[in-house]
Amino acid sequence: MHYHYFTLEQRDALERLICDQGGSADLLRRLHSPEYGVCESCGADIPYTSLMESPAARYCANCEPTQPLPALSVRHLLPRIP
Repeated sequence: MHYHYFTLEQRDALERLICDQGGSADLLRRLHSPEYGVCESCGADIPYTSLMESPAARYCANCEPTQPLPALSVRHLLPRIP
């Protein structure tokens, strides 16, 4: 949701949440800029509900950097020696 689509109530709620969580001045500046709520990777809107869960979110759910998969062991691929 782009900045100009946030209602005053939504922006106030996000600002209170950021302040209550000890958010940085940079995050508050970003809240009041056009790029807040826009995915840095694909440019899609980040839903308001997602921003309420994580006000510092910079990526949409599709682009959220994922945790690397654990390394698979190849031991299970080797034949067992009796």
